[in-house]
Amino acid sequence: MANFNHDQALLTEQLLLLHKLDLDYPDDSALHDFGEGMKPLNTIALLLSTGLPGEHFAAAFDKRLGLELVLAKNGTPTSEDIADAKELFSRLYSPEVRRGSDLYPFVARRCRANVLKRVSKLLASVIDTGFNDDFYSRLDQNPSACEPLSPSTIEREFPRDTDTIIEDYTDKSLSTISRDLLDSIIGGAVASEVPSREKFFDIYISALALAHSRFLQQWVKLKDAGYQKVLRFQRCAAKLCRYINDVHSLQTCKAAGANKISLGYR
Repeated sequence: MANFNHDQALLTEQLLLLHKLDLDYPDDSALHDFGEGMKPLNTIALLLSTGLPGEHFAAAFDKRLGLELVLAKNGTPTSEDIADAKELFSRLYSPEVRRGSDLYPFVARRCRANVLKRVSKLLASVIDTGFNDDFYSRLDQNPSACEPLSPSTIEREFPRDTDTIIEDYTDKSLSTISRDLLDSIIGGAVASEVPSREKFFDIYISALALAHSRFLQQWVKLKDAGYQKVLRFQRCAAKLCRYINDVHSLQTCKAAGANKISLGYR
């Protein structure tokens, strides 16, 4: 029990430090084994974090006896915490969960406060900062933004979610596409309510495509007026998109021996 208490304290201290510094675990895109790398652990903690005041979660692997995933909370885990952890892993290994969006009903319930917070911050990064006004003005001042885009040009301008944009916007202009994406975010991101799965996925697609667009990347690269607003929008978009993107880091581990992991809450 002394070791368990030490593990709990250590995990809590590390988690609170990361929370205070607003840091994420490093992205380990070369992950080949569920027991290696920090990205899956960070994702598990994200999916179990409720966002309630003063409540924080951490995850770590204990390899002393087989492979145990240890979940820690800065306080005593409730029966709901334990039940939700079991439900999370049950859903992750369900054949019905094939995409990140398939897990969203769990996220909307368990992480409701955090989802609301991230939706609210994304909306604030667009409206409260005046980014939307700068964005529309910059498009208006760019003559080439009104020219129709071919599929190959769309692929260059929007490297993320290219297929969807090509399907919906071939021969449309950069101005039309970019405005529609931003308007979709503004229209869908209601700060007072958790979006439905369909609305959240629409916000996700628009935020992902726009945040990685060549138009915004060039704006930041040139450090033109208002580029700090772009950076804030991109940061907020990245945090919101984690609820879809990061689930893939767990799904890709299903065939990497993950079924041999036992689950513990301390």
